[in-house]
Amino acid sequence: MLKSFRKSGSNPIVFAILGLLIIGLIGFGGQVGSMGGASSAVATVGTTHVTAEEYARTLQSEIRRLSQQFGQQLTMDQARAFGIDSQVLSQMVTSAALNNAAGVMGISVGDETVRENLMQTEAFQSPDGKFSKDNYDFALQNLGMTSADYDNNVRLGTARDLIRTGIASGVAMPDIAAATLLAYRGEARRFDWLTLTAANLPVPVTEPTEAEARAYYDGHGDEFMAPLTREITTLALTPADLAGTVTLTDEEVRAEYDSRAAEFNTPETRAIERLAFASDADAAAAKARLDQGSVTFEALAAERQLSLADLDLGIIGASELEPGARDMVFGPTSPGVYGPAPSLLGPALFRVNAILPAVATSFESAEAGLRQELALGQAINLVGEEGVNLDNLLAAGATFDEIAAETQFRQSTLSWHQGLTEGLAADPDFVAAAQDLTEGADPFPVTLADGSIVLMRLDGITEPALRPFEDVREQAMAAQKAASETAAIAAFADTIKAEVSAGKTLPEVATAHGLIVQANQTLTRASNMDNAPADLKDRLFALDLQGVDLVSGPGRADLVQLTAITPFDAAAEANQAMLAEAGNQLAGQLSGELFDVYAQTIQNQAGVTINDNLLQSLLSQMN
Repeated sequence: MLKSFRKSGSNPIVFAILGLLIIGLIGFGGQVGSMGGASSAVATVGTTHVTAEEYARTLQSEIRRLSQQFGQQLTMDQARAFGIDSQVLSQMVTSAALNNAAGVMGISVGDETVRENLMQTEAFQSPDGKFSKDNYDFALQNLGMTSADYDNNVRLGTARDLIRTGIASGVAMPDIAAATLLAYRGEARRFDWLTLTAANLPVPVTEPTEAEARAYYDGHGDEFMAPLTREITTLALTPADLAGTVTLTDEEVRAEYDSRAAEFNTPETRAIERLAFASDADAAAAKARLDQGSVTFEALAAERQLSLADLDLGIIGASELEPGARDMVFGPTSPGVYGPAPSLLGPALFRVNAILPAVATSFESAEAGLRQELALGQAINLVGEEGVNLDNLLAAGATFDEIAAETQFRQSTLSWHQGLTEGLAADPDFVAAAQDLTEGADPFPVTLADGSIVLMRLDGITEPALRPFEDVREQAMAAQKAASETAAIAAFADTIKAEVSAGKTLPEVATAHGLIVQANQTLTRASNMDNAPADLKDRLFALDLQGVDLVSGPGRADLVQLTAITPFDAAAEANQAMLAEAGNQLAGQLSGELFDVYAQTIQNQAGVTINDNLLQSLLSQMN
């Protein structure tokens, strides 16, 4: 049982502890399965509860993990905008459903399994590799858990793993499935490709006359409309306006630099993926297959029913990696797959995808930027103080002109419309306030994202209208010429297509017209057709041999002629690894779909209740 537990590598409590103590990562599941009262549960599946405490702890851990990936701290509002709160709840409900099913089926884990897990968790070990009661107590204290909580989580997590393994084991797709998939995706098409632009026209399009431009203007008035415009008077004060009044000492700037030394002096980091195995022998055998070229790293992951996302450790420094693997992973000077090396999950292969060199920024290099940053930070407070004065003047009935005369707020006018992104209009809060303005309404201050404060008054609205020809003459001339060029290119392409359809090849016709064709291009359905119109690839795969087709669009036309079709050879030795990888991917997809169906079924059978009031209250408290 312990062997299958280790092999799955997915026990949530192990990830939780190791995440907090080692690399800041945590898996979903936590202590899901509490048998406490439903009143403190944000969700209930059968008789199993997801408590508010468990949900909050897991959500916070996931936000920390994603913040580390993004390189900036996510706020709760941002997390909810990304749907992270819902994703965490969904994962925890699934775990609760599995726990509930395990209880119904009588699946349990013995004390010996719990003990072995405890003894072999590296976070609980002393430097000599032996279990340390002090480290164990410290880890549980940081997690806010008791030893009984930990034991319960090991039992629940192992039971969930047994169910998952039972569903996934034995799932396989017939060989014909992978062969059929690759027969479609791997079929290669050889073709010739010609792209026409205005530069290829036999007779260049001349500049339009004013009469032609006016005719285009008259027929395409929608292209020359002035948008609905709101005429706004603003009183604004920005941190940049006051930053010059802030005085900073050299000591203050140096102290800021010293407090952020880690930001200015970063060690080398690497983008790393980790694939763990049940034994040293399994890991060594996998590495040998990689070295022989008989399997890819992706295929090894698929064989274990893992995605690359499951293996991703992110961009980390040597100190964040397991001590036993640091030299092997951070020693080489180029990306590659290294190992086997010991890891928290067992012997593992580590793939280094990128190496980011250490960065050292001296105080002298950082000083100017720090001064500006600190000055702006203090200026935000000064703007806030001026905002209090503004509130008092507004309460006293001061006019815009009086406020401009008595404060540091700058008065200006703005013709605002949708699409304007300069100055104040670049801020979404300004845009929202500008859209809501009504004439005659009492003005109110709006604080922008950068700390600026702005007061707005709507002076009038200009409805959409056709701009006078004189104001858009150059735009109309350019548009008329572009339309003429597009029409000429399409006509030229039709001529070339007709010549090819009459029995010539595309290169022959192109040469006769002094054009250069991209000959003998090769493409499969799985590859990309770079710099091509969106539907040109579909047109190519719909052609018969020697068939020709074209796609015309603004300013260009593309012609393709199919010259050969090469079926995917399922018997070729070189394609066996690809077939095996495809088979593993199909089996993994089927296994995942079966598990999803099973998880939904046991949720439906047990019944899922979400305490939305408690959930929303909890989320609001976490803001």
